[in-house]
Amino acid sequence: MACARLLSLAPSEGDADRLLRGMDLALAGRRLEKVPALLESAVAKAWQGTNPSSNLIHLGLRLGNPQAAQLALKLVADENAAESDRAACMEVLGQVNAAESASVMLDIFERSLSTALRSAALSALQHFPDRLIADAIVGMYPRLNADLRQRARSALCSRPTWSAALLDAVDTGRIVQAELGFDQLRQIVSLKDAGLAQRVEKRWGKVEPASTAEKENTINRLRLVLNPSGAAGRQAQRDRAAGKQVFQQTCGVCHRLFGEVNIIGPDLTGADRKNTEVMLLNTVNPSAYIRPEYVSYEAVTKDDQALSGLLVESSPAAVTILDRNNQRHVLARDQVQELTPSAVSLMPEGLLEALTPEQVMNLFGYLQGDGPADSTP
Repeated sequence: MACARLLSLAPSEGDADRLLRGMDLALAGRRLEKVPALLESAVAKAWQGTNPSSNLIHLGLRLGNPQAAQLALKLVADENAAESDRAACMEVLGQVNAAESASVMLDIFERSLSTALRSAALSALQHFPDRLIADAIVGMYPRLNADLRQRARSALCSRPTWSAALLDAVDTGRIVQAELGFDQLRQIVSLKDAGLAQRVEKRWGKVEPASTAEKENTINRLRLVLNPSGAAGRQAQRDRAAGKQVFQQTCGVCHRLFGEVNIIGPDLTGADRKNTEVMLLNTVNPSAYIRPEYVSYEAVTKDDQALSGLLVESSPAAVTILDRNNQRHVLARDQVQELTPSAVSLMPEGLLEALTPEQVMNLFGYLQGDGPADSTP
C-alpha cells in the first residue's frame, strides 16, 4: 500500500509525522473499518517510539488502535496538557464514535473552567445519538453560562432523540420556554419527526417565517424607533458602548465589525451599514438576498444528526459544516445521507424584534459609527 511504503521511506521522524498528519486528514470525519495489513504494520512500528505524537494518536484512533484510545482518553482528561491538543483529540474521539469517551467528555463539559474545552466537548458529544447524553446535558443546563446555554440548545436540537429531551425539559420547567428561539424551533421541525413537530406547534404555534407583509410592518415600526418624531424623540441619544454590548450578544455571534468578533457571516465593516434602509431589510428579512459564499447547507447523517451552516470544506472523504455558533462539524461523506443548500439564511429572523427600542437605537448607533472608539451619539 502506498501509505505504508511512504512511511517506511520517511527519512526522519518529522517527515513521518507529517505523513501521519496527511493520513489523518484523509480520514477526517470517520474511522477506517478495515485496515490494510501493510498499513497496520507500518503504524504499529511507529508506536514503538517513546513519545507518540498527537498525529499518531489521531490516526491510531481512526484505525481502531486500542493503544491510541487509551492515550487519547488520558490526554483529554489531563488538565496540564495544552487545551488545543485536548480539544483536537476530543474532536477525533467524537468522529470515530468512541463510546468509552462519552463519560470523559461529559465530565469536561460539566467541570472544566475553560469555555473552549467545554465547547469542544459538547461538539464531540453531538456525534453520539444516546438519549442519556442529552439527558445529562439538560441536567447541567441550569449551571451553564449564556454562551454555553446557546450552544447546548443548538446541540439538543440536532437529533430527534435529543430534541425530545429538550422539549421534555421545557414541559417540566427545567428550561424556560422563552429561551428557545425561532431558529432553534425551526431546526427541530426540520428533523421531519411528526411527533416533535406536533409538540412544537402545540406549545409555540406553527413555526413558519413571517409573511412579507408582517416583515414590512416590522420595518416600518423600526423606522420610527430609529427616527422618532416629536420633541421627546429629538432628544433621544444613542449609547455606542451599550450598542457594542448588544452587537456582541446578537450580531457578533456570526459577524465581524471593526476587526472584532467572528466571521461566519459577512464582515460588516465594509458593508453599506450607513444605509439604514438596507440594514433594516437585511436584518428583518435575511433570506431576501443571500450572497453565494454565505449560502447555508443542511446536512443529515445516517444516524439522524441534522446540522446546518456554511460548507467551509468539502472533499471526497468529508465535509465540514460551520454552524451559527462558530462550531466546526466534520462529517464523513459516506455517513452523510443528505446535503442540500438551503433557501433560508443561516441568520435567524427576529433579532431586532427581541430588542427594546433603546437597544435597537444603541445597536444602530454602534453599527453606523466610524470605529470602535467612536462614541459620538
